[in-house]
Amino acid sequence: MLIMEETIFLCELFERLLGNIAEMYLERYIQALQSRNEIRLISLSSLDKGLIHYYEGHIKWLNHLSMAMGSRDNSQMPELDNGKCIFGKWLKEDGNQIISNNSKYKEITKLHETLHFVASKIANMIEKNDCSCHAGMTYLEKAEFISLEIGAELSMIDNKMIMTKAKKDPLTNVLNRTMLDKLFYDQYEMAIA
Repeated sequence: MLIMEETIFLCELFERLLGNIAEMYLERYIQALQSRNEIRLISLSSLDKGLIHYYEGHIKWLNHLSMAMGSRDNSQMPELDNGKCIFGKWLKEDGNQIISNNSKYKEITKLHETLHFVASKIANMIEKNDCSCHAGMTYLEKAEFISLEIGAELSMIDNKMIMTKAKKDPLTNVLNRTMLDKLFYDQYEMAIA
């Protein structure tokens, strides 16, 4: 009987030790995430604001999410409704016209919905006082990854818009000389072929 009690005691001690290690790892991850986000925000501040403005908003949103997880306080939670955050409103109103590729629009919308779903999972954990550090870590990592995917997609769309603008003369809205030369050369090559 004594061996069984000692074994149970050691198992409980091991579980507490694992929990403490996971707690420390989660705290360090939250600090590192917030530090990475600050660097991202500084980098974005020097850019022309275009569509990147909406990504910037989601980096701040992600910081609030990590603060809520770190403090286990839902009052610090960012907007959980994917249609009410700045990016969600833009996506529903202007995003559909700006993102001309319908499959790309659906992909970004799905990523955004998933990001808010992950945040709601964190909010549920905090509300139920069931803050498993392992699950919290997994959710935060997933949120950061999705946020980066959204940022990459917006960056590509923003670059495409910039390139489209760069091809045209701002006064006349016709193709500039570089683009006319390229168009002529391409058509000439096609005619020869």
